[in-house]
Amino acid sequence: MARALAAGVAGMLGVAVDLSDVPELLRIAASYPGHVWVSAGCHPVDVVERGAVSYDKLLSWAALPEVVAVGETGLDFHHAPQHPQLQRDAFRAHLRERTA
Repeated sequence: MARALAAGVAGMLGVAVDLSDVPELLRIAASYPGHVWVSAGCHPVDVVERGAVSYDKLLSWAALPEVVAVGETGLDFHHAPQHPQLQRDAFRAHLRERTA
């Protein structure tokens, strides 16, 4: 990180592939405020392997100033054709709007 900043890299985005990645990415972002931001989400392959995405957890992370995006997300029926409904449900959780 120090070398990247010294080389003139202005900012970086840490993209969570799995929800378990988010706490570590938040820790890194806190160590480099104004230089590192976080995208919180779960790749569809990991949804199939680990189960449903918690909308409440995503919403709580999305409220943090370090979290500037939601993702990794989407549908991947090529690499993870099993459990298409689980992928769809997780994708909807990523896209769901706060209504309250």
